[in-house]
Amino acid sequence: MSALTSSLSLSLSLLAGAPTIINPMFYFSLATLVLGVVGALYLLLEWIHHRRERKFALYWSIGLFLLFWFQIPAILSFANQSFMLTDFNLFFSFAFPTAFIGSLLIYAGILSVTRNPSPRRKIAFILWVAIATILFFFYFANRNTIMNYSSTFIFILGFFLPLHILSLRELWRWRKIDNFSGVRIASFGIWILITSFIIRVFQNVFALDRLLKYPPEFWFVAIADSSTLFILQALATLLLLAGFFLVHQSCCKIVDNTHK
Repeated sequence: MSALTSSLSLSLSLLAGAPTIINPMFYFSLATLVLGVVGALYLLLEWIHHRRERKFALYWSIGLFLLFWFQIPAILSFANQSFMLTDFNLFFSFAFPTAFIGSLLIYAGILSVTRNPSPRRKIAFILWVAIATILFFFYFANRNTIMNYSSTFIFILGFFLPLHILSLRELWRWRKIDNFSGVRIASFGIWILITSFIIRVFQNVFALDRLLKYPPEFWFVAIADSSTLFILQALATLLLLAGFFLVHQSCCKIVDNTHK
């Protein structure tokens, strides 16, 4: 274990590069985090401003807040800070479940606008989330890190990827709402959201390919060694923020027309 820890520390140190030069990706990752937190706060204030009647703003606010904190390891890595993966065991044990919860809340926010799910759909969805919760607890409660490929396949193929596809399906359905025609700004915002989730699907597939090229314990090295993956992650989340910003002004009207 000590040899593995030393190897992880060395690998992350090598990824950091020259200690006197800060990678431009550091500023991009930091700006992404700041924009995400500010955007989440803005949506929360909008929810309060509308007398707490529009659930989608609250769901999206919390969801964005949970998603953007995953930028912290990227910020440290691109700032040329050498650290061991074990230093972030506790952080990652919470980061993966909270990222999933954040994506769930964003999906719930979309659903609150597009449809009222049937009882059967609600039960199936609750069971699926319950299974995800149990598996997250099983893999991270004691080990706090990824030790085999099974967790990689389960979380990406069984939960994150299907959730992104479900969100894409609902966004496509939202775009076809009868009373939605003519609201050009909001329509453009939904196309941005669709683009975001397409990127998130591609990001999951690309991440899976990267992770399988390294031993499972070196998963962060596999990710940190690819600026493309960080850019995709940040871009997808920033597009979420932009899409939410564009649609929220028109969303009240859309919700009213949808549920008449």
